[in-house]
Amino acid sequence: MSSPKTLAAAYATAKNVCKGAIKRADGARFLRSNNGVNINSAKDFIDAYKHLRRGESFQRTLSRPDMDFYLANIFADDGVPALQTALRSLWLHIAYYERTHQGNMNNLRSVAVKYQLVAGAPGMLEQVSAKFDKAVAKSLSDTAERRRKRLLKASKTPARVPVVILGFARNPDVVAEVRLRAKGKCEACKEKAPFLRRKDGAPYLEVHHIKQLAEGGEDTVKNAIALCPNCHREKHYGPV
Repeated sequence: MSSPKTLAAAYATAKNVCKGAIKRADGARFLRSNNGVNINSAKDFIDAYKHLRRGESFQRTLSRPDMDFYLANIFADDGVPALQTALRSLWLHIAYYERTHQGNMNNLRSVAVKYQLVAGAPGMLEQVSAKFDKAVAKSLSDTAERRRKRLLKASKTPARVPVVILGFARNPDVVAEVRLRAKGKCEACKEKAPFLRRKDGAPYLEVHHIKQLAEGGEDTVKNAIALCPNCHREKHYGPV
């Protein structure tokens, strides 16, 4: 964690570097000489700002207070669009770091969650959900042969994607195949779906991964089951 004075100097220097007012090396030397910042840490401050403003992934991390300061000031400088871009960069960084270090960055996750509310994340998540629903509908309308050919070629491990919160890019063909296999009945309690979908009249069943994706489960038809809402909630919150 850096002092408020050091953070303010690092942020201002990083802005000047990105504007082209000074060179990266000169900015890093300035922070070392005037604020006692280690030269490598100074470069990290400068590079992190650049990546956050461009929405890019980056490798060298910042502490939770330092990242909080950066996001707060980016928002103050240029508003919601700039903050959304910075959040995309932060989630890409979290995904990279957790993948390469085999651990959770809970401190930075908490910062991202804090600012995603400011950036209007709920609307963005609704858009992502709607897009996935359309992809599933398209898969259902396709032929079984073409869908199964795609399934044979599809990766069993879905890519993590930044959607302001970290999610999984699930395969719509898996959802389609499991719903068709269920034939309108919950595969746990064997009862008919509780209602029909308003938009297409299809039986309402939710596709559940037997071994959760977050726990390393595969996004495959074999690892998925179609459930009524009650059974789905029981799988997540009922007795083991």
